[in-house]
Amino acid sequence: MLAFLGYALWVTLKYLLTRRPPLVPKETSSGVDNEVPLSPMKAIASPSTLGAS
Repeated sequence: MLAFLGYALWVTLKYLLTRRPPLVPKETSSGVDNEVPLSPMKAIASPSTLGAS
């Protein structure tokens, strides 16, 4: 049951990330292109980088 709930959350997150409006690419100091859509793995990992400066 736990594996099914994890899978359902993963698929839902993937669907919601594809529905969001596309990002306008911006120049960044790291050279990362913001135009690439987020994958569920990147979306889950991104809050952990908020505090790192």
